[in-house]
Amino acid sequence: MHAILTNLFVMNESWYEKTIRSFAVYLFLLIAFRIAGKREIGQVSNTDLLVLLLISNTVQNAIIGDDLTLIGGVYGAVVLILLNKALDRFEYLSPKFRTLVDGEPVHLIVDGQIQEKTMKAQSIDPNDIRGAARAQGVNGLEDIIHAVLETNGSISIIPRVTGNDLELELRLDRIEHMLRELIRSHESTGANA
Repeated sequence: MHAILTNLFVMNESWYEKTIRSFAVYLFLLIAFRIAGKREIGQVSNTDLLVLLLISNTVQNAIIGDDLTLIGGVYGAVVLILLNKALDRFEYLSPKFRTLVDGEPVHLIVDGQIQEKTMKAQSIDPNDIRGAARAQGVNGLEDIIHAVLETNGSISIIPRVTGNDLELELRLDRIEHMLRELIRSHESTGANA
């Protein structure tokens, strides 16, 4: 029983070493993913998923070292979570730091014009934008006025205003006007009573 408890709760490495290992791996991966670009984060393909799984397996030993104890693994996870929370808080407090870590949104389509150089630099092809458009209820590239690769890797679509949209807006304006008139009439009737 003593051997089991020792294997579970007595770490083979110091808390200090495990903290440094966790911090170093976190920092390395943060920089690596920032360099890799937004696409790897927001649009995970089969090969991207495979790389992520292999990276997690590869860096596992860098974090835990030779320590296979339960407490050592839990401690490594806690350090990573706390580092992530601290980074999130610092990003919240410092917009400049947030831009350094997350980058800035990238415009892929501007005023209906595809930004080919930008898309190539971001490894985004028109099919990626078409997929994002369909997911957001937009038919195709010709219906997009702006498309933005966000800092989280997702693609935001701003559709063109089509004839149907304009017609709907005009109908809504007429309904709002009628409601305002009805309220005014009701208020004046109530005031006269």
